[in-house]
Amino acid sequence: HVVGCGVLYGNGEDMFYELLKAAWLGQNTHTVIGPGNNFIPTVHVRDVARLVKKLSDGGEEKGYVVAVDMGKETQKTLVQGIVDNMCTPYPVPHITPEQAILADLTDVMTLDLRMECSACMKEDSGFSWWARDGPVKCVDKVANEFCKWRNLRAIKVLVSGPPGAGKTFHGAALAEHYNVPHLKISDIIEEAKNKADELAEEMKKNLEDQAEALKTVKKDPKAPEPKPRYDTAIVTKAVQRKLKSNVCRFRGFVLDGYPRNIQEAEALFLKDAPIPEGEEPPADDADEAAKKPKVLDDKLCPEFVVVLKATEEGCKKRILELPQSAVEGSHNNEEGFKRRFAKYKKENEAEDGAPNLAEFFQTRSIEVLNLDVEKREASDAFKCMRIYVERKGRPFNYLKSERELAIEEEADVQQMEKSEREQQAAEARLLAEQQEEARRRREAEEVERLRLIGEHERQLLEAQSVPLRHYLMQFVVPTLTEGLIEVCKVLPEDPIDYLAEYLFARAQELDDAGNADPADFVRRAEAAAKTNAAASGGSGHN
Repeated sequence: HVVGCGVLYGNGEDMFYELLKAAWLGQNTHTVIGPGNNFIPTVHVRDVARLVKKLSDGGEEKGYVVAVDMGKETQKTLVQGIVDNMCTPYPVPHITPEQAILADLTDVMTLDLRMECSACMKEDSGFSWWARDGPVKCVDKVANEFCKWRNLRAIKVLVSGPPGAGKTFHGAALAEHYNVPHLKISDIIEEAKNKADELAEEMKKNLEDQAEALKTVKKDPKAPEPKPRYDTAIVTKAVQRKLKSNVCRFRGFVLDGYPRNIQEAEALFLKDAPIPEGEEPPADDADEAAKKPKVLDDKLCPEFVVVLKATEEGCKKRILELPQSAVEGSHNNEEGFKRRFAKYKKENEAEDGAPNLAEFFQTRSIEVLNLDVEKREASDAFKCMRIYVERKGRPFNYLKSERELAIEEEADVQQMEKSEREQQAAEARLLAEQQEEARRRREAEEVERLRLIGEHERQLLEAQSVPLRHYLMQFVVPTLTEGLIEVCKVLPEDPIDYLAEYLFARAQELDDAGNADPADFVRRAEAAAKTNAAASGGSGHN
């Protein structure tokens, strides 16, 4: 027999692999070539295998068999169906055939064949179909096969702990590493109330009712104005809708700090147990509904639960170290911290042994990681959480391999060391510049000091030279003048020698007169001065 198959899909995919991969990763890269009204014949690979088995058993006379499903999907419905059922829905854009000439699967996606399967595959022939209605109507089955064959696993994590323990920090690190949404209760509520649907109207009415109820409550004038808060049932609906979204179903999530206690966990993760066959469903009564047996909703419940442990002092310190932008308009202040920490301790660390959030999961065979974040660095705490999540095997999930992570970690270390070296070099340059500036300043100060000393010494010498000049003018110059006059009168052959002998003789006379009256010296000096003056006048006249 010759089997003519439509485009094969299923069991991990080959032909439509890029479409499902982009949808699983939440990448808005899908396109429709042209108007997208062309029909693409498809068939699941398991149905082809079943057909081959049936043909091998004999009974089919025709040698040529056409194997296609009953889907009759066009290119547009096929691509849009994958997007709507595997990621956050968005309108798939259209591109022209010219733009798609180098794109993958262009020849397949532009097929336009309407085919009908052979009689041996029709229902009246007794053929057992696996995906009779095509890939879009069986997209859940196809998606589950894709995840199974490609080792893609939803990573569902709850990070709990007291306020200020670092839930958001560690939750964001896990979400980034595993490429899953980081779900904070404030974001979920904001998203839900901004949608124009029944839940948004219900939330609006619930908040108005809470505000009216607060008006009737007796208030403490010293206490801050209380804010209306949504009921647990309303919050549970918003969170459940988010957890049921395509992204959370296929890739998983990291729940940040919600549920906060066992009551909220029961409301969020438990559902009514299925009714056994043959039994009548209970009446729709509130009391009866409360008595219904509950079971864990595996599609919503996290597989991994991390409870952060920290002291009140450590949590308070982290809260008070938050930037002002994170504190304004929130309960991340000292008063809000005290209130929330006391509430957490009462609900999860009660001294009377009341059941807490961790016990809700432990009693349902979900292992809980209690992580003391004050005794570990952030990097060590993250490694502990990774080991806990991957203890049963690391999913593929298009994550970076261990080798790539090691290379990145080494690159980060090298970058950190480079930054430290650059910082040290900059600090060394700054220190050298400061030292050079200080040296130049000291040199300038030393030059100025020496200048001031020299100026001072000059002024001191000038001050000290005044009495010496007076002494010379009074006692030395007159004698020297007399000697010079005597030389001029005598005109000796050796004037210098004659002047020297004259001064020596006069010096002897002065020594002999050392005990004479000083006034006598003054009179003699004055007489010598007058004689000199007369001699100078006569000489000038001559």
